[in-house]
Amino acid sequence: PSLESMANQSFGMVLGKGGADTIIRALAGMVTSAGGRIITSADVAEITVSGGKATGVRLSSGETHTATKAVIAGVAPKALTGKLLPGGSGNAGFDTAMQKFRH
Repeated sequence: PSLESMANQSFGMVLGKGGADTIIRALAGMVTSAGGRIITSADVAEITVSGGKATGVRLSSGETHTATKAVIAGVAPKALTGKLLPGGSGNAGFDTAMQKFRH
């Protein structure tokens, strides 16, 4: 973060026309227009997996949400394979790479 801050100060920060959340709003619009749901500020306990594919999420409250096409997790790689996929992704090479990932 400190290196990024210095680079932003020295060279400027790249922002989309309309503000920093432009790409977020565009992506959210694409997801919802395709029939997807976006759930934010939820304490996810686990990404559910079946047949090597993400099938939904289980919240800490016990509530579950099923996905028909995709689960998008905005978390660090180690949290994905360490916490949210406690049994692993089903792909040992992917899991190892995520645990070794350095920011």
